[in-house]
Amino acid sequence: MNASVDKQKPLAFQDEASDGPAEQPLAGRREWIRALLMALAGSLIIGVIALVANWGHPPFSIAVAVAGQMGLCFAMTLTSATMMQVAFRIPRRPLFKFLAASAGIGGFSLALMTLVHWLIGTPEVFKTVASASAVSFFYYLLFPLALLKEHQSATREAYRSDPHWRREWGLKRFPVPYGLADFLRVVWHNLAPPARKHQSLTPFLPGEFHLGGESHHPVRVIFLGDLMPMLSRSLSVDDALRQRIGAADYLVANFEGSLGSGPWACLQQQHSESVLDILSSLLPPERIFLSVANNHAADFDYWQFEFTNKVLREKGFQVFGSREQPSVLIDGWLNLVGATEWTNQPHGYLSFLEHAERHLRPDGFNLLYPHWGYEMECYPRPDWIQRAKSLIESFDAIVGHHSHLPGPVTTYEDSQGRNKLVAYSLGDATTGLKLGRYQHGMVLDLDICRTTHQVTAGRWQFVRTHIRGHEARVELHARCPLFPGLNWAVEQGLGVSPPMPDRLASNAPAKSAAQWSSK
Repeated sequence: MNASVDKQKPLAFQDEASDGPAEQPLAGRREWIRALLMALAGSLIIGVIALVANWGHPPFSIAVAVAGQMGLCFAMTLTSATMMQVAFRIPRRPLFKFLAASAGIGGFSLALMTLVHWLIGTPEVFKTVASASAVSFFYYLLFPLALLKEHQSATREAYRSDPHWRREWGLKRFPVPYGLADFLRVVWHNLAPPARKHQSLTPFLPGEFHLGGESHHPVRVIFLGDLMPMLSRSLSVDDALRQRIGAADYLVANFEGSLGSGPWACLQQQHSESVLDILSSLLPPERIFLSVANNHAADFDYWQFEFTNKVLREKGFQVFGSREQPSVLIDGWLNLVGATEWTNQPHGYLSFLEHAERHLRPDGFNLLYPHWGYEMECYPRPDWIQRAKSLIESFDAIVGHHSHLPGPVTTYEDSQGRNKLVAYSLGDATTGLKLGRYQHGMVLDLDICRTTHQVTAGRWQFVRTHIRGHEARVELHARCPLFPGLNWAVEQGLGVSPPMPDRLASNAPAKSAAQWSSK
């Protein structure tokens, strides 16, 4: 067995960090047309408001008020839409961009509207302006929000596709990888129980499963989820899990965080090198593959990211999931692709999920190991399911992570009728957090045929990190309280570490199913 590294050639790079991307032109044709349509619609609405507000006054006064208000609204909307785009581009930070466009231009427009109505002799200046302002409030709120969303989308696309991928885009002190709605969901599910919505959409495969076909000499790859920092706690692994990992040909895990350090930002994840010693005791490091494609790998800067990769490689581990090295090729045919959907800090030096299909090998078995989905959710959302089904048209299997919770292991048929495995999330393999919801994970073994390049068999089982004082111990478990209806050992009639054919030693004692059926 040997593991050869497949280095993907980077598009381009620069040795020095830059100040970020160049600003786009002020406004294009689409922006001007949008401003014109908004001005027409706004003038009609404001004209009706002026008519109602001045009803009962002489007709000429009403006509002057309505015409003045409509003309003013048209001119102001057209002008303000342009001014908001200009004001939005002046500050650097998104919050200040929004405030400049919303509060800055909105306040200026209100003052100007009041002055004009006073000069033209509108009978009810305050009433007219107050009524118009109540409607305009939403305009001066929603249009800058639309600009902000466009800016964030453009920035996200720009840094994730940056040809100068080594450069820094600036440190965000309070980074949020999601939109507002998903961020609020994460906050809620950290306060309330984790989400179990959409349970009926994705059933679990049995704890031990066969997907058809026989393989007399398969490659066994064992997968873990997120290796989270231990927060100064010591880490150990129970004998059953050690035996299970030791029987595998290769181990794959997600190295969540950095060995480096730098300026502070919220939620940074910093590892100590002690976790690497534990990994080395499970398998020789050259047979362990660590993905750095996750939302915390770039918590500091490029040079700290490179420092982490350098240390991992010097200790013998195989590292993948970066822009420079998105994939590794195992034994000349098993193509392991790392990719992340999320990143806390803006940068271009990770392998991103939307580019994953660039790294396919048509003559091998392509396994995607993505950092994807949503935190603190036990089951995938419908859009996540559709994305998985789309990706298995290209990939032969998907084993995911990121949610901090174990998730369903299932199969889908692709358009050619081939049954392919998707494991949505393996949860947290290690953690130093005492919060119980972060202590659950899953171990997944896959037997992959060397000749047919198919998953022929596999098994999954829960793991849990037990924390006692300054010590943390990762143990195999038959149950997980997040999935009360699942009892792996009882369903299979097996102990905590049941053998798959001809692979695991039989001399280790295993607990009975009856022992594991009790809490």
